[in-house]
Amino acid sequence: MKESIVSLAAPLERQIYRSRQGDGLLDLLVAAAIIAFGVDRQLDSSLCVVVTLVVGVPLWKVLRERIVEVRLGRVRFSTEREASLRKARQGMVYGLLISMLLGAGTWFLISEHGTHASEMRAPVAVALAALIAGIGVAFEQLRLFAYALFTFAAFCPAGFSGGREVLPRWLIGAGILILLCGIAVFARFLQYNPLGEGEADHDLS
Repeated sequence: MKESIVSLAAPLERQIYRSRQGDGLLDLLVAAAIIAFGVDRQLDSSLCVVVTLVVGVPLWKVLRERIVEVRLGRVRFSTEREASLRKARQGMVYGLLISMLLGAGTWFLISEHGTHASEMRAPVAVALAALIAGIGVAFEQLRLFAYALFTFAAFCPAGFSGGREVLPRWLIGAGILILLCGIAVFARFLQYNPLGEGEADHDLS
């Protein structure tokens, strides 16, 4: 009987974990970062995306505690899941740091060494899409794969080789599209999880 319970616990735990990531806050963070990246490309800067990530990541954590956990309660997952969560958070932090370095490095190469912007578009597009998809894998949220596709597609009108002036507009447009999706996910979360229904702690370990 114990083996049967254990075999059922893992899929149930994974389902609960996925449902707890469906609040839309991660979507809003990704949207803000993409919009900031588009603004930076318009201004030939890296400041907006750096500020967005430095402020946005801690804010995302605070909002999850004050909006998500007060509705769903705190869950103590199994040791394996907790280890996976730590890796996901670490991966997200490392990925965001890489994205900041990528943006700063691109700006430096273009401004200081005369590297043409078009030479950097393909690797930047792939790197950003891979980063967003990686976050989707870490948090088991498939909709982030669509966001990765939106972001990659934003580079296509510029053809990776020309039309420098159109890239910021398409990036900002992709960010706004992701933002609207995030708002919809967040609104649905609030609708189905009103205050006062999930304040208890739950132990799945």
